[in-house]
Amino acid sequence: EARAAAPLFRALAPDDHLARAAWAFAHGMVMMELNNRFPTPESVTTAWTAGITALASSRL
Repeated sequence: EARAAAPLFRALAPDDHLARAAWAFAHGMVMMELNNRFPTPESVTTAWTAGITALASSRL
C-alpha cells in the first residue's frame, strides 16, 4: 500500500493530508468499480471527474 501511494505523496508534496485524501478517493473508487456499485459506465466517469476536480481545486 505504501508503495502504491508513494507517487501521490510525491506529486502532492508537501501536503500529506491531500495525498491521503487522494489515495482514499482512488481506493474507494476502485473498490466501488470492482463491486459494480455504479449503475452505468458513464456514472463511473462522472464520479472520477467530480472527485479529481474537487481534489485539484483544493491545490489552488
